[in-house]
Amino acid sequence: MTARVVIVGAGPAGCAAAIALAQRGVTDILLLDRARFPRDKTCGSAISPLGLRVLADLGVEPEVRRLALAIHSLLLTTPGGRKLHLRGGEAALVLLRKEFDQLLVDRARALGVRFRDGVQVTGLMRERERVAGVRSADEEIRAMARDEISALEARETALVDDLRVSLLPRDPNDDRNVIVEIRAGAGGEEAALFASELLRMYSRYAERQGWRLEVMSSSDTGTLSGATGSMSTTLQSSPGAVGSGYASRLTRTTPTTALPSFE
Repeated sequence: MTARVVIVGAGPAGCAAAIALAQRGVTDILLLDRARFPRDKTCGSAISPLGLRVLADLGVEPEVRRLALAIHSLLLTTPGGRKLHLRGGEAALVLLRKEFDQLLVDRARALGVRFRDGVQVTGLMRERERVAGVRSADEEIRAMARDEISALEARETALVDDLRVSLLPRDPNDDRNVIVEIRAGAGGEEAALFASELLRMYSRYAERQGWRLEVMSSSDTGTLSGATGSMSTTLQSSPGAVGSGYASRLTRTTPTTALPSFE
């Protein structure tokens, strides 16, 4: 099992973090807790008016209000018998933790968060000084960590390759026009067809890159209608565009047996 984000602890803080991430478009979140849900907790949770605003952002305030009891005032009594009566403009709420925790877990699941209860996390797994997973008696969690390490190593290799290309010095010819000559070689009609396909391929590529394409000269051998024989074109990149060039050799078999193969 792999996950982009692993959150240990499905209490109010862990669930709130999972919900907030999912609401912001983060995917592949795994929420773990050592207890079995719904879990029995004898304590209750008191929620202040400010906390209710947070729950509204998480999308659970209406259900919390339905399950909770309102607290409109608070009476404090000191050991000496002095009393202090506090009232607020907004009521606070109190409800059972069992109901509150399950409500948050259900909300996280509805947003696509994966939840696994009964998982005892014993520590973090580190690879090259970074956290790559969690340690657990559960073999599936250990496998998740191993898979995550492999995925991160592959991503690291790709990022290093991209960085090396980015650090290459800029070619002074990057912003200049490119002249491409497409000439049908030996092969008669088949060669002319291949030259026509190449012209179409480069033309489509230039259009998708936003470049201007100009046909400088064209000759038709009469074998096929369209661009055959000796063909020259000019491809001009858009202002400020930077490109990199490469050469490839294409080998075509026949029009009816196979597509062009690339070497």
